[in-house]
Amino acid sequence: PKKITLGSWMVPVLRLLAKGKRLRGTWADIFGHTADRRLERRMIDEYETLLTEIAQRLSPKTHATVCALAALPLQIRGYGHVKRTSYEATKQRENELLSELHSPSPAKRLAAAE
Repeated sequence: PKKITLGSWMVPVLRLLAKGKRLRGTWADIFGHTADRRLERRMIDEYETLLTEIAQRLSPKTHATVCALAALPLQIRGYGHVKRTSYEATKQRENELLSELHSPSPAKRLAAAE
C-alpha cells in the first residue's frame, strides 16, 4: 500500500466522519462492511468458541497448552495485510495446539504422569 497526502479540504470531511461514531456497529456503519472489520468480528467469535472448548478440557495435564491457546490473540497485531498475515500464522499455531490438546503426544503423557 502506498501512502497518500490529502489537502486541507479533507478537514470538514473528517469532522463529518467523527460525528458518525454513533453509527458504529449498526447496519449504517459503512466501515463495518470492510474485509478487515469482518475479519475482526470473526476473530472475536472464533476466540469465544475457542475459550469455551479449552475451558472444558482444562486440567493440570493440559494447563500449559490451554494457556498457550488462550494467549494466541496477543500475537495478532497490525492493520490490513499485516494483520491478515499475523492472523493466518496464529491460526496455524492454534491448529497445532488444538491437535496437541485433543491428543497429547506420548512423551508429554509420560512427563505429565511423572
